[in-house]
Amino acid sequence: MKAQKPRRGGFDRQAVSPERKAKVSPERKAKVSPERKAKVSPERKAKVSPKTRKSPSGSGSKLPAIDRLDWENHSDGGKEAWHAPPGAVQRRDKTYLGHVGKRQLAAWGRLDPDARQKAVEEWIKTRREEKGIQ
Repeated sequence: MKAQKPRRGGFDRQAVSPERKAKVSPERKAKVSPERKAKVSPERKAKVSPKTRKSPSGSGSKLPAIDRLDWENHSDGGKEAWHAPPGAVQRRDKTYLGHVGKRQLAAWGRLDPDARQKAVEEWIKTRREEKGIQ
């Protein structure tokens, strides 16, 4: 049987005794550079993002925003429609309505905006009726 090589870096960090850890002086612990203090300061300004917010229908899709409805991307390139009642944040609080494939998305994408809105709303309406949601 071959002998194991010691780990790189010397000793195992978990094997350090609490007494050894306690040997760090309080002065050393108190030394914090001003740059470090600035990084952890609670008075930091909130970051303002230059990016615009994406549409609620997903990343760059032309699906209309509909009340009480969330769109989620699907791995095959389509979208999933979820009924989201007011206050629902987690997925378990939402109801799955159905999947819209890439072909259907492309067909809706070729429509003018008013016709697209009407077609998507009709699709959502029938799915909600099938699930007994009003």
